[in-house]
Amino acid sequence: MTIRVRPHHLLCLLTYSGKGYSPAFIANYDAIAARLSKGEDIVIVCGPDDICAPLLSDSEPHCWSASVTERD
Repeated sequence: MTIRVRPHHLLCLLTYSGKGYSPAFIANYDAIAARLSKGEDIVIVCGPDDICAPLLSDSEPHCWSASVTERD
């Protein structure tokens, strides 16, 4: 299966430490990082990706905000 990743998350992966986020976000991010470490394919996407998934049910997910889109 291919992992969908937005551009700025490629940089976030370099410094991710699993702190300062919600438990659901950390669990998802850890699972995705493990899949990437095993060499799973990625596709670069515009907008929310597989890392954002746990946040998309929030009433106003920051994944759609202009500041996040600008980082991409």
